Amino acid sequence: MNYMLKLWDIETGECIHIFEDFDSEVIKVCFSPDGEQIVAATEKNIYIYDLDYDLHFPGWQDWDEGARPYLEIFLALHPKWTEDDFNNILIPDLQNRGYGWLRPEGVRAKLDEIV
Repeated sequence: MNYMLKLWDIETGECIHIFEDFDSEVIKVCFSPDGEQIVAATEKNIYIYDLDYDLHFPGWQDWDEGARPYLEIFLALHPKWTEDDFNNILIPDLQNRGYGWLRPEGVRAKLDEIV
């Protein structure tokens, strides 16, 4: 089986790059702090890719209102959320939904504002 990771432009819905040839399913992905690399982890290996200059990284942000529905779903499912829930459920969920550039401290501030 050929495992791959697709990088999407969430504004246009266009796939802008495909990373291929992983040894197994990709379980975690994040941008480097400077936004110039993408790091992907499988159960066996960690892959680091330099992003082409043409790829657009929106820059780190504290919050994006487009992520609000996912925050509200998290609160509905975890009304008495813990720090582990925040770090192991909410943040990865936002990353997997295309909000990987959000700073956890900004997400936390928005969460505290809503609660």
